[in-house]
Formats: sequence, structure tokens, C-alpha cells
Amino acid sequence: RASHIDDMSNPSLESISEATQVGAGEFYQIFSEGFQSNYPVTTGLMPWVFKRPWPTVAAIHLLDGFGQPSAPYYFLKRTYEPVHVALLPERLLWKAGENFPVKAAVFNAKEATGKHSISVKIMDARFNKLYDKSMEVELDSGPSTKLFDFEGFVIPKYFKAKYFFVLVELKNGKNLVSRSV
Repeated sequence: RASHIDDMSNPSLESISEATQVGAGEFYQIFSEGFQSNYPVTTGLMPWVFKRPWPTVAAIHLLDGFGQPSAPYYFLKRTYEPVHVALLPERLLWKAGENFPVKAAVFNAKEATGKHSISVKIMDARFNKLYDKSMEVELDSGPSTKLFDFEGFVIPKYFKAKYFFVLVELKNGKNLVSRSV
């Protein structure tokens, strides 16, 4: 997983630490959002490793050996914000030419009701916009989960050995309520 973040052919201690933490953080985020999207059947997850009792660079933990939060802690913490918007990908690996179904969810643990807007932007590695869709939604008071389907995104044929970023935002008027990448 770290090789998706940085070149792991001859990594420094800093680059392997950062890359494994970001990779593990994305993993925890996707798991947490997947479980929460099935509320009330499933409501969350038990992290595999909360804290290791020794210093280590492998970051499939939330606290390091010194009791300090690592990157996965912050990824997971954000998925439990009071109102959270999430992308719900069917899987993480896609090929050029495939249709990427764009599905989003809003997890509402508080009284955020009324009209909001959800936007989904897909960008290439240089942050050029490839897809930009939004919709107006009505939120129910919490706790609740609402699922939303957007028009799919066809991955360009020239996207071989490339990746793209998906940015999902929930706004109330001009105020940002939640953002997920």
C-alpha cells in the first residue's frame, strides 16, 4: 500500500513512515465509511491495532509506541464527525475505460436538517478537473444515513498506470459542513 503513496524502492525512514501511515489511514477511512453507510445494521468498526507497545514505522495502528496519534487516527476520527459526507467506492482498483460509479453518503449524528448540497469532483494527478457534479439534498435529523447516486465517471482510456483524486463536499449554503477525499 505504501508504494501507492511514495517510491518504496529505496525509502528513507521518513518516507516509509509517512507512506505507510497515509496508506493505513485511507484503509481505515474506507472501512469506517463502508460500515457506517449500512447504518443501523452496522455502525462502526473495531480498529485492528489501537496502539503498539513499541516504536515502529508500520502504521496499521492509531497510536504509536509513544502514545502519539499517527495519521490513521486522524483519518478515522474524521469519519465520525457529527455530520460526515463520504464516497462509497465499490473497490479501489480500476482500469482505463471502466465506468466508475459515483456513490456518496451523508452520516448525520446530530440535528443537521434541511437543504444541503453535495458536490463530487474528480481530478487527475495535476488536479485538473475531470468530473464535477452536484445535487441538492434534504437531510433528516440524526442519527441517519442517506445514500446518493451520481452519474458515473468513465475513466479516460489514456489513464494507464495513473490515479485520480475524488473530492466530496457537503455544504449548507456557502458553509462547508464536511469534506472527504
